[in-house]
Amino acid sequence: LIVTLASSNSTVAQLVTQSAVGDTVRGIIRAGSSTSTTAPTDSGTFFDPLTVGTTTITASIPGYRAIPEASQTITVSAPALTMSSVSQIGAGLAQTRSVTLSSGNHGGVNVVLKSSNPSVARVAPNNSTLATDSIIVSVPNGTTAFNYTVVGIEGTTGAPVISASAPGFTDASSIATIIAPA
Repeated sequence: LIVTLASSNSTVAQLVTQSAVGDTVRGIIRAGSSTSTTAPTDSGTFFDPLTVGTTTITASIPGYRAIPEASQTITVSAPALTMSSVSQIGAGLAQTRSVTLSSGNHGGVNVVLKSSNPSVARVAPNNSTLATDSIIVSVPNGTTAFNYTVVGIEGTTGAPVISASAPGFTDASSIATIIAPA
């Protein structure tokens, strides 16, 4: 059987088969089967999300009655960055924190970490690298977390925001409270 699949919003998602990519594609349900395969290389179809939003996927087969399950609404949401909270840090001292990516299937992404007030707190990729106002961490595909270091600047106090951003992910932030050491 030849099944036609259509996405109502091609800016949100496209459909992919071995021979076509678009908002409407055709797939095959082989004799003796009730579904198509899930691999696009074997006459199956898969859903490729493109951006945040909602689309309805509708399946139809000529000569067959449409049932309610033939249309499914799908909401595509952006993966998120989250940051471990930064507890108080003594001025002149450092603390290792982490960033988590909610999806590891990102193709490799650069995460930018930045201090809102580098005169009070700076960031570094590790404890042995000089801290700066911002760093870029290259995260390989499949990786969902990494560590970084927040450094309190000697002789200062305050509460700057450490932010994390990456293309295709929602941003995250954490407050770094820098206090006078005891």
